[in-house]
Amino acid sequence: MSSLANERTVEALRRHMPSSTGRLLEVGSGTGSNLTALALSFRDWHIQPSDIDASLLPKIATAAEQWSNVAAPVCIDAAAPADDWPVEPSFDCILAVNVCHYASPQATRGLVRPRPPFTGPHTRDG
Repeated sequence: MSSLANERTVEALRRHMPSSTGRLLEVGSGTGSNLTALALSFRDWHIQPSDIDASLLPKIATAAEQWSNVAAPVCIDAAAPADDWPVEPSFDCILAVNVCHYASPQATRGLVRPRPPFTGPHTRDG
């Protein structure tokens, strides 16, 4: 992702983040290109990268290892019930950049539908 796109993503997140600290789940981390901007901009946040494509996890892991506030990536299928996701369901923010136009309709619905146990800021307009 270009630095301009990273800047715009960070700017948009800052407008909607619920506080100065929390847990962020990035769905569809791809190659990990967002991680540097996220890790630098949200140093007090715990960032959990993920992707449905397990073959991308090593590349994401390489990017994640550079930052103490970024966890090892996990494989998440957004179309699956949230209870099946391999993460604790207590995120303050869910970020999905460039995901919906690639994802299946089921995965897109899974991302935008508020459902327990994910509640909170990601359900707000924006």
